Amino acid sequence: MNCPPCNGHNTVFNAAIKLLATDVYIRESCDALWAHPDTIGPYTAVPPQLFFGAQHMAASPDLLTEEELAALQGEDSLSYS
Repeated sequence: MNCPPCNGHNTVFNAAIKLLATDVYIRESCDALWAHPDTIGPYTAVPPQLFFGAQHMAASPDLLTEEELAALQGEDSLSYS
């Protein structure tokens, strides 16, 4: 899925947050996070810090699997739709 805030030039990645038992959709370089794929749009993203703060958690790469982190950092071609 292409990232709406960056006019579709980057990929939105799906990441499982095991501590919350939920998936999120994130584009780290845009500081954009969505809690559900149906809400992904140019004006519906929230900053990851706000999302995790509301959950009383710190946004941290430790919350992601090594595969998800590598994808977010561009080290892997893995992407989710």
